[in-house]
Amino acid sequence: MTTKMAVWAKLVMVRDNHSCTRCPSKAELVAHHIKPMKAYPELMFDVANGETLCARCANKEYEQHKAVPQRGKKPQRKTLLRIIHQQKEQIAVLQSALVAKSSSTGA
Repeated sequence: MTTKMAVWAKLVMVRDNHSCTRCPSKAELVAHHIKPMKAYPELMFDVANGETLCARCANKEYEQHKAVPQRGKKPQRKTLLRIIHQQKEQIAVLQSALVAKSSSTGA
């Protein structure tokens, strides 16, 4: 890690009171870029583009980023199909909740 990056990480963690911004953990903290460095190199050292995460929350975030295509890159077909499938499942859950609600109200 470069000195400039280490200073950025320290500033982010100080701002976030050395706590994960997504859970109450104060262990195994890392400074995470909200907008990815590869896609937004101009925000690399912008403290506003950083957040403090614990290792667990950081791993969840990195897994989530794998599913989202980066700026300028075409998403893979497999990724798109997985996203479409997840959205269809969410729609089905919402539709059944709506049907259940309308049945219980007698509409």
